[in-house]
Amino acid sequence: MTFDAHANFAYTLVATAPSPASSGTSLVVTAGAGALFPAVPFNAVIWATGANPVATNAEIVRVTAITTDTLTIVRAQEGSSARSVIVGDQIAAAVTAKTLTDIEASAPGLATNALVLGTAAAAGAATTAFRSDDTIAAFDATVPSSQAFGDAAATGSVAKAARRDHKHAMMTNPTAGYGTVVTKNTGTSGNTVPLLDGANTWSAKQQVNAQIAQSVTDGATASFVATSISFTDNRSSALGGIPQAVGVNYTDSSTGNRLSGQAMRLGFVKSAGSTGVPTAADIGLNINSTFNADAAYTFYALFMDGPIIASGKTLTTFTGLNIAAPSGAGTVTNQNAIITAAGLAVNFNGGTTLGSPTGGNKGDGTLNAAGSVYVNNVALTCMILDPVFQKTGMIDLAAWDALVPTMVIPAQMIPARTERRPVMVATGRNVHSIEDRGGKLTQVVVPEMVQATALQDVYAEDGVTVVSQVEVPQFEDVVLEPEKVIPEQVTPGVHTVAHWLSDRITQDGWKPLDRDWWIGYLRDNGAVPGMPTKAEWTTRGHNDIPIDELVNRAWLAKDMLAYHMGALMDDHAALVARVAALEKPAATPPTTTPPAPAKQ
Repeated sequence: MTFDAHANFAYTLVATAPSPASSGTSLVVTAGAGALFPAVPFNAVIWATGANPVATNAEIVRVTAITTDTLTIVRAQEGSSARSVIVGDQIAAAVTAKTLTDIEASAPGLATNALVLGTAAAAGAATTAFRSDDTIAAFDATVPSSQAFGDAAATGSVAKAARRDHKHAMMTNPTAGYGTVVTKNTGTSGNTVPLLDGANTWSAKQQVNAQIAQSVTDGATASFVATSISFTDNRSSALGGIPQAVGVNYTDSSTGNRLSGQAMRLGFVKSAGSTGVPTAADIGLNINSTFNADAAYTFYALFMDGPIIASGKTLTTFTGLNIAAPSGAGTVTNQNAIITAAGLAVNFNGGTTLGSPTGGNKGDGTLNAAGSVYVNNVALTCMILDPVFQKTGMIDLAAWDALVPTMVIPAQMIPARTERRPVMVATGRNVHSIEDRGGKLTQVVVPEMVQATALQDVYAEDGVTVVSQVEVPQFEDVVLEPEKVIPEQVTPGVHTVAHWLSDRITQDGWKPLDRDWWIGYLRDNGAVPGMPTKAEWTTRGHNDIPIDELVNRAWLAKDMLAYHMGALMDDHAALVARVAALEKPAATPPTTTPPAPAKQ
């Protein structure tokens, strides 16, 4: 007898109904679903959506041909009644009464079994079945032989199976020469032999004299940790000692010449190009912290103890953090030694030097720079004390602008902003509702929409074999803002303070080198020339004058004050010299002896 072909999960929806709906002999199923059904002919069940198939809402049809997604059918099979099939109805190659009666009709007669045990499966030629209480001659009454260490493996030749309580004789426990490992159990903690394919808990320090190496290949999760150490401090009272998740100690007892010692080395090597989002970054060392409770103390993300120098010993140089410049034949577009987020203060309690300035470190809280100091791209330099300005009374704007570097903002690519939304498709039916529109109840009819689904393969553990298929909801990425590129922006250097002072001289009649003007301005405006006057504070507002402008103008005011103080000191020195000259006594003319009178 020939049976109908079968297929698992042969189920889908009607996309195009038969015409006429109750007698048409062809229908179209969801696109691509025709391949889910078995070879024709076979019986299928069609029933209404949102319900289980029963005699009042289902019909059994005979599928006689399939062309892509079009099924040719014979209506009202196995005593079912033809019904009006509509779009959205469910259809499946399900088990029906015919499936079971075909099996029952083909069942063979019973016979005494003649099964033989062998080393490989083989098909027999008999067409008869055997009874469920038949006895199979599978066991052997022969006592098995004893085995000894060193026996060679053998497949055997007797076509018999072993009983559950069947056992071979074993020699005495061979502990001699094998150590204690034969008497230890395996485990993940305690006094056991550890298993290396899982997590283990160690009760004491371990010494590893070899490198730990791992690699990751395609198919691994996005986040991969080569070595992970987890430490939890559950103490409820203050106890002595500082807990450490990782403690690395390096003791240098070498007395000979050698290269630098390193207590810990973190190396990062990029061996191939890769792509990623513009904000992606490779990180040599990432220190992450999370506070889920109040912490009434200071948290140091990175803390370095200063070295302890034994009495009588000398450490030539101590550098807490040394950041070397990039090297090699390649190029680095942007180089930064330290970048902090907005709102984070950088505190240097000791003296700070920039470059290699004359005099070196000038002491705690000082800054000594070998070059210019800038505020918002403007050099804090002195126009007033410039010999050219003192000679001409005019500012060489081109020369001062040349001190300000050109600002270049590289081109930026801003990725498109998208939103993941479900893919909606029409079911072919309408949704009816009643709305109040201007005091009139109005029937509103809109197409019924549902989220689209697609069949997706489910693979076995080997990653190759498809074991089943599941319907997966479909989504699409909707572009809310397209990708855009901001071109490179080049801003020539402009010394804003130099231009500001030049405008004051040419437009407002300032005379920074004129002492009488300087004193008059101070008296008239109640402010040192260069700093905002009371009127300017009132006009612009205290919060509308940028801090960088205030810093530069304060620097300029300081320069003017220094110039006039220097001039006053020169005048004072000249006056002191003049007074000293006036107070010096006049020279006394030398006395002479009159000549003696001539003798008569």
